[in-house]
Amino acid sequence: MAVIPRSPLLDSLEWLEYAFQPAGEPPPADAAYGHQRHSATVVTDIENIPPKSCESDGVIGSGTRPVAVYTADCLPVLFADRQAADRGRGSCRTQRYAGGCADPRG
Repeated sequence: MAVIPRSPLLDSLEWLEYAFQPAGEPPPADAAYGHQRHSATVVTDIENIPPKSCESDGVIGSGTRPVAVYTADCLPVLFADRQAADRGRGSCRTQRYAGGCADPRG
């Protein structure tokens, strides 16, 4: 039986639902995710109906629909807004360090 990883930090945000899926497992059928190209392009979940209908490397959730990103040589980054939680907003973003978006050096 596979162990599904959890994050104590993300678990502390009681209003946030998240999941790390094992390699090869598909995202939920209703998830919004783009056709990734290692860019700085971010779109809304509505723009990604159906999934992968546009090129993007980040998805902003605007409701209860799940958002997803795939990773390989990327670092997944989740931005969550506690103040917008009652509206179900959040975003999922993945970007290479080389792109400068998530530069670990600050």
